[in-house]
Formats: sequence, C-alpha cells, structure tokens
Amino acid sequence: MTTVHLVHGFNVHDGGAGTTDTLIPYLNEEGFSTLEHDYGTIGLFGAWFGNPVIARGIADHVEPGDIGCGHSNGCTVLVRAAVYEAAMFAGLILINPALDHDINFPPQLKWIHVYWNKGDRAVRWAQIIPDFLNKLWGDMGARGHTGDDPRVRNYDCGRGRAPAHGHSDLFAKKFYWHPLIASRARREIDRYAL
Repeated sequence: MTTVHLVHGFNVHDGGAGTTDTLIPYLNEEGFSTLEHDYGTIGLFGAWFGNPVIARGIADHVEPGDIGCGHSNGCTVLVRAAVYEAAMFAGLILINPALDHDINFPPQLKWIHVYWNKGDRAVRWAQIIPDFLNKLWGDMGARGHTGDDPRVRNYDCGRGRAPAHGHSDLFAKKFYWHPLIASRARREIDRYAL
C-alpha cells in the first residue's frame, strides 16, 4: 500500500488538523495509507534553520513509491527531502507551495501536482526572504510552476466550481478539492504501476 506523507506549514498551531490532515479520509478512500509528520509551530526562523532536520527525519520514513503531500513550507520540506536526502517519492502533491516557481525537481519523481492561486500573498514573502540554508523558498503557490518539466501538472485553484483564494482557502473547500487531489494521485500511482 502506498503511503502519503503529510507535512503542514510552519505557522500552524494544530499540527495540520485544519490543513493537510483534512485530506486523510479522501486519501484513505482512494486506498492510500497516511503518515503525518507534525513538527509544531516553528515560525519563520525555525523553518529557516529547522527545515533540513525535518526533511532528514521524513526521508528516513519514505519507502520507494510513496507520495509526499505538503502545504506551504511543508512543500519546501518535502522537496528538500527528495533533493538533499534522496527520499524516493514517486510523486509530490504541493498545495500553495513556498517554493521557487521554476525549481528543477529531482529525477526520482515521476509526477508533481501543484495547486496554486493568484491570491496567495503569503508565499510572496518567501520569494523575498533570504534563504541561504534551504535555497528553495519562493512564490510557486501564487503562480504555479513556470518551468518546462513535463512531469508537473499545475492546477489553478482560483478557478472551477469552488475557487480558492489565499494561502489556505483550498482546505475550506474540501468537498470539492479534496476528492480531486486524492483521485488524481490515485490515477498517477495506477498509471506508473503498469
């Protein structure tokens, strides 16, 4: 069974209960097991210095073919685990990622889904804050991935039947977005299992 590793952002006080953890029932319904990697409320400087340690801890639990699913800084942590710790994720689900918009994803990933919207102002700060340790922060959550990687699928959440605006609004519209996120991940896993 494929495990989805859930990683919340750095400015949450509920261990991801209101964000990434809301995906659990939908992922379970698609046949995935889930593993929450809660690292507490660490603030900006805590993320700056702590992301490498958090990424290393996550990488220790990843089996080949697993999926990473993050929100905001959680996306940065997952990509760091794949790039610097060689975590063998099959794919990544990146929700309003605080990542460089044109990042080069590591080769072991088969697919990457990016959920973004123009109204995400929080990640714009990640674009201008110096990131000497992580070298990954940016505003992908507000503009999607702009590189030419064919493995990446951008999903503009500001459109559709339940438009999401802002950094975490997608989680408030779980009746619409959560089944889509889970079923799209299932299709990718089934496609590459052939």
